Parts: sequence; C-alpha cells; structure tokens
Amino acid sequence: MSRHRNVKHMVDDYYDEEDDDYYYDDNYDDYDDSYVAPKAKPKAMNTPINNKQVAKPQQPNKPIIKPPQVTTKPKSEPQSLTATSPSFTVHSTSTNSHTSAPSPPVPEILIREQNSHNTPLTVVILGHVDAGKSSVTGHLLYHHPSNNIKRNNNKQTPQYAWLLDEDEEERAHGVTMDIATKSLRTASGRLLVLQDAPGHADYVPAAITGTALADAALLTVDVTDFATAFQAGQLREHALLARGLGVSSLLLVLNKMDLIDWRQDIFVDVQQQLVEFLISPQCGFAASKVRCVPVSAVNGENIYTPMKDSWYTGPTLWEALDRFDSTPQYRKLLEKPSRLLISDVVASTGSGVSVRAKVLQGWVQTNETVVVWPYGDETKLTKLQRFDVESIDKERSQYASAGELIDAVLTGVDAMRISPGQILTRPNQRPPLAKKCQATIIVLSKQQNNNVIIRGAQVTFHMHSLDIPCHISKLHCTFKPGGSVLHEYPRALAAHGTSNVIALVGLTLQVPICMQTFADCRPLGRFVLRRAGDTIAVGRIEMVLEDSRD
Repeated sequence: MSRHRNVKHMVDDYYDEEDDDYYYDDNYDDYDDSYVAPKAKPKAMNTPINNKQVAKPQQPNKPIIKPPQVTTKPKSEPQSLTATSPSFTVHSTSTNSHTSAPSPPVPEILIREQNSHNTPLTVVILGHVDAGKSSVTGHLLYHHPSNNIKRNNNKQTPQYAWLLDEDEEERAHGVTMDIATKSLRTASGRLLVLQDAPGHADYVPAAITGTALADAALLTVDVTDFATAFQAGQLREHALLARGLGVSSLLLVLNKMDLIDWRQDIFVDVQQQLVEFLISPQCGFAASKVRCVPVSAVNGENIYTPMKDSWYTGPTLWEALDRFDSTPQYRKLLEKPSRLLISDVVASTGSGVSVRAKVLQGWVQTNETVVVWPYGDETKLTKLQRFDVESIDKERSQYASAGELIDAVLTGVDAMRISPGQILTRPNQRPPLAKKCQATIIVLSKQQNNNVIIRGAQVTFHMHSLDIPCHISKLHCTFKPGGSVLHEYPRALAAHGTSNVIALVGLTLQVPICMQTFADCRPLGRFVLRRAGDTIAVGRIEMVLEDSRD
C-alpha cells in the first residue's frame, strides 16, 4: 500500500470514525510498523527543575499519524524533521523508558469495574449562544426522578438555566461564562457527568476546556435562528472543536420546537443540513455516531415526556442519553503512567487545596504522593471523590481511575502554585516539558474568509485548560488530492471554500508545558490553534522537541 494515501483517507485517519474505540481496543497497538520514526541523537540535559535533575531523553516513538514521505529529494533536510541536529532532542513518553518508571499493579477492583463497562461518561453541552443549552440541561436536572433540588411550591416556571448559571454575573447577563459541572444517572443507572459550556464567541476557550475533557457531546440548536448560528455563529465552530478534540459521539438537540409549532418540514431541513456537514470530510463524524432529538426546554416537551399524537415517534432526550455508545474501554490506559489534569481550583482551606481533575490515564489512590507539573512540587492526595460518591463502596472510594472526573484535595503545597492546566503524576513518572513540537494540523476552511498560515505566524495554542502564545516555526509539507506531497516547505497554508488543508508543521510555544505525542497520551497530544477570535486549525503532536539551548 502506498504511503502517500489519498487526502480524504488522511482526513479519515485524523477523524477516524472509530477514533477512540480503536485506541481503547485490546489491539490498539497493531498499527502499521512499516514506518520508522527519525532517530534522535541523545544529548545529556542538566536543566534543573525544582532542584532536581532531568533524566536523559530517550528515542522517539512511532506516531500514529505518520508524516508522509517526501517523494523528491529536498535541497536540505530540516533540523526538526530529522532531529539529528545537536540543538534538538526528541522526548519519547513510552512507559518502558528509564525516564518513566512502570506503574504499580492495577488494583483488582479497578480491573473488575473496567470489565463491567461501568466507567462514568463525561458529556459536554455545546451550541451557539442563546440556543438553550443551560435550559435543556437545567430541565433534565430539575425533573430528574431522584434529584435533590428543592422544587418551588408555586406554579411559576422555574429558572432552569439558573441551575447551571449559578454566578450572579451570569444570571444578570443571561449568558453562560464558564463551565458548569453537574451529574445525573440515566434510567439504566449509567452516570453522566454533564459540562455546560459557554456559547458566546468571547468564551470559546472555556468551551475548549470542557470539550477536551468530554467523551461525548450534546450540540444544542435553536431551530428559530439556525441559519445565523450555523453560518456566522459558534455552532459550526463547536462541532469542529468537538471532533478535533476527540469527541466521536454526538447528539443533536433541536430546541425551541414550540416556537415553530413543531413543524416537521423545518425539523427535517435543519437536521439534513447539520448531518450533511457533520459527516462530511470537513468535520469528520461517522453517520452512525450522530443522532437527533427535537425538544422544547421551556415546556419540557420530549425531554422526559414523549410527544403525543405527533409526527415524531423517536426517543425522548432522556431516552437518547441512555443510548450513547458504551464508554470507551480504559483498561489499557490503567496500565499507563498516571496523568491527572487539573481543570479547576475549587477552594483553598486550612485542610488543603480542593481541585477538580480528570484522570487522563493510569490510576491513583488516597494518601498517595504526586508531583505537580510543570513546577515539580510534591503534594499528597488526601481525598478523592467521584460525582456518584453515594453509589460506590468504601474500598472503591479510595481510588480514581482513567476516564473519571473527580474532586481531590491536595495538601502540603502552596495554593498559589496550583492552577488549571497543571498535570499531576507519580514522582517517578515525569511527563515531557517542552515548548517545541512537530505536529500534523488540519487548517479549517471558513466560509466568510480564508485561513492563511505562514511561517512565523503568531497564534494561540489551546490544549485543555491552557492557552499559550505560539508561532509557526516550520512549514514542512502539504499534500495534494492524490495523497502525494504538494509542496515541500511551502510559503503558506491556505484553506479555501469547504476544503481543509493537511500539513506537517513545527510549533514553538512561548513557555514550556507538559505535552506528549498523540500516540502516548491523546489528551496531551491534541490541540487547537486560534487567531483573532477564530479557530484556524486543530492538530495532534507527532514529536516533542526540546531546544537544549533553553
């Protein structure tokens, strides 16, 4: 098989319909072994971090997305591509390396839980501003059979959105400004952790944070203003962000159906336009992973109660939530080095710092010592709490495993040195800290204007909770429709019309962060590039580079 695959296949490779399912499958290591990553010349590094010596870097791993070979001999080989320059070394994050010790044996109770497919599912709520995201989610929470929210005795319609928008400023402006996290159990007993993301253009970075932690998404659509939201709003951007950040299952919630008298023709038209875009190569969702449900958040139609005497005979939103694909299998990730991402600092008290964190891979237990990166401070996890704390036994409550969103208390550390975006690991499992990487990016097309990226372009690099100034340091190559190299070292990358551009580039961040190759840790290998308030590209890291002169 030719290594220069068709560009459509390259897009499918990036947006693989079984993207995360394959990663968590027992055979996820069985990718093409024909590609051999460039070898790096090891170089001793003596940069102290918190008065500790950094271990010598190791040989690079094979990335999952293989940079296509150049068919013609270049005039000169770029340093970062060959990684043979004495100024650069490549960090590998393989668990077999001397820089990352093997994890302790996985507790039997965690193995049994993973085999029972009982891992909670994190769902992000996306959509254009005023689409009714908070109202839909609030209705689900308020009318949930087992909720502990005190209902008013009067007959006035409750402020459903206020169950998510708890900040006074959010309520005063009627706009969600930050991620709100709630949880509920479906009819089958499955735990859903819901993250209500802002829809306003000014708060897209917060939406990126919520999406980066999600396994699935609800995309809320205002059917009365679909054209504006889709062509000029955040609806299209949120869909692209969701797929680019690894969300593979999507539930479309067509809201405000009561305002159009539940007209079937409008519902069908909006659904067709959305699905056509979502399953196109430009966005990349699989048709089998996209579903659609019409609702009215104000009066609760088709949220819990089915429609009567209606043309719509499908599931309610409550029923559709129970039909998401099974939670990705995290068993393989349990054996990987521990990686916990701090997404929020909840409070600081005399007993420690309370944080919200997502277990990206591995596992931890109560009273275990961990290190806060990039500072290198040691701290102790004195408390771990899942959102379904009332439903788990005492032994299980001592652990947090891959895929879980938890609240934790850190002790023995300065609260001023704890912030969102930091990574917690075991002391002997240090992640790579770098500000240079080589990545495969997809430059997204815009209908209003074309995205153009040149060497040296200043952009903002978004990874989970972080947004870091960055510049494009190298443009290695782009590809033409046949799959072969279109340009080696092009002068610019430009996406036109509905066609995305795939390229291999070098990135240099303003400050070092914890980053890994996509093959080693997907959440620390995915990123988004934004400029002037627009998302211009999504990407994944193929090599982590370290400039020894820094």
